[in-house]
Amino acid sequence: MAAKPQANGIDLDRITAHSETVRTKTGGGVKVSRARFRWLGGFRHEVRVRDLDAIFADQPEALGGTNTAPTPGDQLLGALGSCLAIGWVAEASRRGVALKSMR
Repeated sequence: MAAKPQANGIDLDRITAHSETVRTKTGGGVKVSRARFRWLGGFRHEVRVRDLDAIFADQPEALGGTNTAPTPGDQLLGALGSCLAIGWVAEASRRGVALKSMR
């Protein structure tokens, strides 16, 4: 079996196939995402997506929370950064650009 082409740890064949599916799929490749949450008391919540381990949300003590998890706003900022980074890594890999680090 031939090795899959990789750049920056990304399976380029998989990315190319997915891009082509989105490009040709009726409706522009709209994806529906779902999350479930459970209130644990105070400002603490448990959040679940797909079949992954739970993540948690809370508030700092100064705002009445227990400071045991990031705030939803902190998570949103992290999610935005991660979303942008995924796009940059995918495009750099597609163009054959080797990345050394990203912050």
